[in-house]
Amino acid sequence: KLVYFGFPWETITTPTSRKSVLKNISEWFGFSCAGIDPETPLVPEKPTLSHGYPNPFNSRVTFELIMPNKEPFDIYVYNSQGRIVRQLKHTNAIKSEYYLSWDGRNDLGKTVASGCYFFQVATSKHVLTEKILFLK
Repeated sequence: KLVYFGFPWETITTPTSRKSVLKNISEWFGFSCAGIDPETPLVPEKPTLSHGYPNPFNSRVTFELIMPNKEPFDIYVYNSQGRIVRQLKHTNAIKSEYYLSWDGRNDLGKTVASGCYFFQVATSKHVLTEKILFLK
């Protein structure tokens, strides 16, 4: 038996959907997931930030943020010189899963130049950074 995806695995947007697909594939191969409660959410001990998708991008890039604790976080976009070009959000986490996106604009609403940028999520204890490429 062979399983082939005609799309990247990371495009399955939610962890629940990924688990469901993986469970169905495992069962198709005849494996069972004994001892694992499929209803129990798997939340990491520290925040995690997915790779931006699509990357490179030209209109909007999206990230998935998993927050195990309800703690405040800030979102910044830096250019390759280390300057903040956009502060997107300061929020108190009220849930564990977020979809964050950036449209390639700075704080003044102007489209930034093509190039390498860094998308950063900062909490009081963790800093998560992903490199992205913006192409006009």
